[in-house]
Amino acid sequence: MAAEESPRSPEAKLGLRVEDLWDIQQPQLSPSEKLNSCFENILVSSFPPSSSSQGQLFSNLAFINLIEINSDSSLDEAVQILSKQRVLSALVRDVEAPEDASWIDRYIGIVEFAGIVVWLLHQSEVTAVRIMGGSAAALEPAASSMGEAFSRP
Repeated sequence: MAAEESPRSPEAKLGLRVEDLWDIQQPQLSPSEKLNSCFENILVSSFPPSSSSQGQLFSNLAFINLIEINSDSSLDEAVQILSKQRVLSALVRDVEAPEDASWIDRYIGIVEFAGIVVWLLHQSEVTAVRIMGGSAAALEPAASSMGEAFSRP
């Protein structure tokens, strides 16, 4: 694509805007500010609808249910909530945050089935090595980092 030719898609335009912003304003903006400035004017309705059986997913935001899991929930409770709601992931709500907190202070992350499965498989590996009398020293750093993935930075 020639330098003077304009982008053909909204994605290309956004990409060029991101590159320009990062090149020109890199010293003045933090990484969060860079991303926020790029996406602040994009409407949710501009994203393509999912293949949801409920249809009209983004046409009326009042129909979207926000699934939350409290930060003090057990792993069992998290799995039950995800299963009951038939979702693969949910927001983790900080139970210590006030009710009127902004979204960035209210939510501390996302819990997802895939992450839970990987963590459980890793824990079973560590346990199996210990039971067989081997050394689990090589597995310990990974186990501790998995625990950190569910904690607030």
